[in-house]
Amino acid sequence: FAHPDSEAVRQAAARIAARVASLGLGLNEQKSRDLYLTGAGRHSAAWPEAQPTTSVRFLGCRIAASGTVALNRKKVRRLLRDVSKRATHTARAISSSNRDEVGRTVCAVINRIVKPDADPFQQRSATLLRRAVTDRQQLKQIDHWIARLVIEAVTGNRGVKALRSVPYRRVRREW
Repeated sequence: FAHPDSEAVRQAAARIAARVASLGLGLNEQKSRDLYLTGAGRHSAAWPEAQPTTSVRFLGCRIAASGTVALNRKKVRRLLRDVSKRATHTARAISSSNRDEVGRTVCAVINRIVKPDADPFQQRSATLLRRAVTDRQQLKQIDHWIARLVIEAVTGNRGVKALRSVPYRRVRREW
């Protein structure tokens, strides 16, 4: 529940707790928090007991005070693991020695898994990435990581050194 008036939030929290208690249940205190959301993460003068924050975690995403939505770390890692496996397996399956041909094929496979289509083999993180994420910085970073994974799969070089053998620009523009 979110509201700009701290008194409205306190009343809603009390009503929620009362309703849950009337059902013979209790709220999990570890999952229940009072947050004060601001861009700077400052304390509230009107509500000092609320924890200041710059973002809220919700359903595998991070919603910033600015309104941008980003994937949480766990979902980003899961997505990148899936991209890495598919890129590596695709590059190994192609019997071509032409690096550009292998690169274009690997990119086609990766583009397919991040499309918003309902693909039963698609990671849910990929669907969230295309449909919900609005954090441009995170999208830029993920794009860079995916390009590096593609280059690693195509060249066999690992880490940042892979970017020395194939420029990022080639992956974005040609592959």
